[in-house]
Amino acid sequence: MIRHISAIWKANTALRMIELSLSDKRTANAALDDLRAVYRESLGKGK
Repeated sequence: MIRHISAIWKANTALRMIELSLSDKRTANAALDDLRAVYRESLGKGK
C-alpha cells in the first residue's frame, strides 16, 4: 500500500511541475516531452 501511495504521489508531483512549464510558451515543448515520459512510466514502459 505504501508503494502504491508513493507512486501516486510521484506522478502527481511530476504532473504539477509540468503544469508550471506548460503555462510558459517558451517551455511548452519541453513540458510536453516530460508529460510523455510520465505517461510512459505510468504505463510501465519506462522512459
